[in-house]
Amino acid sequence: MNSSARDRRHHHMSTNAISPRRHKPPAAANRTRKEGDVTVVKAGSDAELLGLVPSLMGYHPKESLIVIPFAGKHCGTGMRINLPPRASSSTIDTLASLCISSLSKMDHCNAAMLAVFTDESFIRAVRGYRMTLKRLELALLRQGFGIRRTFVRAADGWSEIDDPDAPVGGYDPAQLEAALPAGLQRPTAHEPTPPERDARLPEPDTARAQLLCDELDLLAAGRERTALGVLIPAQPVDHVQLVEQLLEKGPPQLPVITMARFCISALQPAFRDPMLVQLAFGESVGASARDYNIRHHERMQATGLSSDELAMRDLAQGRVVERDVAMIMGDWPDAPDADRLQNAQDVVAHIAAHCPTWARPPVLCVLGWLYWAAGGGSAAGAHLQEALRLDPSLRMAALLLALVDSGKLPEWGFRSMDRMVSRLGDGGGPSGPGRNRDAA
Repeated sequence: MNSSARDRRHHHMSTNAISPRRHKPPAAANRTRKEGDVTVVKAGSDAELLGLVPSLMGYHPKESLIVIPFAGKHCGTGMRINLPPRASSSTIDTLASLCISSLSKMDHCNAAMLAVFTDESFIRAVRGYRMTLKRLELALLRQGFGIRRTFVRAADGWSEIDDPDAPVGGYDPAQLEAALPAGLQRPTAHEPTPPERDARLPEPDTARAQLLCDELDLLAAGRERTALGVLIPAQPVDHVQLVEQLLEKGPPQLPVITMARFCISALQPAFRDPMLVQLAFGESVGASARDYNIRHHERMQATGLSSDELAMRDLAQGRVVERDVAMIMGDWPDAPDADRLQNAQDVVAHIAAHCPTWARPPVLCVLGWLYWAAGGGSAAGAHLQEALRLDPSLRMAALLLALVDSGKLPEWGFRSMDRMVSRLGDGGGPSGPGRNRDAA
């Protein structure tokens, strides 16, 4: 997990009811407390509440709608959605459905905070997004969710949209920084946000890329080179062991032959999909997924059906969906380990940056899924779109892109609220360990 996300893992906010807008902030010494590995921060004013959003998200949102779920007076990390086009009824309806669906999956969520973050002027932003925000409020209220606050945070000002005392140009943005308690971890304002950063591959090393290209050419021809440079027939690969070797070494120390074996294996769905879930969920899951894929392909050969046709027949006949399939589709309650997932993203991004164009699409497909699994819908979409641009016939990329574009989020992303309720009590709250959710 990147450093800002690691910082965010341990922040949690209590709103202290935030009931008058001009509520006097609590004394600094009493504004934070530790609950195990979680820092609970009290917010008693609008400036404190809005000012904490970058710390909760782990970065400064840009051109975004932020939805922060509440359980009682507690809240945690939120969901980021690309700022939609103005005043389109269909777009607002879609946005409302996405928010309601996401909040409804959090068993203890009973309210939300909405905030538009934009680089436009405050006056233009309020004029442009007020109707969208009010319609979202109404849609949430009709479904039984309370509205804690609704903000506009623009380049030159901010305000709660129904604050009658707000200046025409909004309040001074400097108030937001000044309202935060001393010692609270803050993301750097000018660094790229995760959606911007994660959508880009790292800069490749030219010499390393050429070595990988050479190794791939050999493997594609059924040969490989020993450590002494002797050419031999390509050796059988234990794909479960291969994935663990990738994660153990990390990007700077990855042997080129290991990278090449991963690329070649990713070209074959029977190996790609088990490696994908193993990267996120662990070695035992990878072994189980590999065994299922072997059985699945044996059934394909026996029936003459394609993989999709066999899956549809199984669904129609009520066959139980295998665990790894449920994991790939996000229909699994247990979240992958956050640090393992971040490590996997770094490793696969490094491989994608160095491999030649012909081998890159399935690697980008795996990378896109890893970002989606961590809540990074924007980065996931960018990598999946590039995979399809390079190989329009890659069905897995098309399937996953449709999943991302639908706004669906992994089931495990909604379980942090329940865990924090049991830890904090007093109205509950979501946990810090889940990464923020980036729907689009």
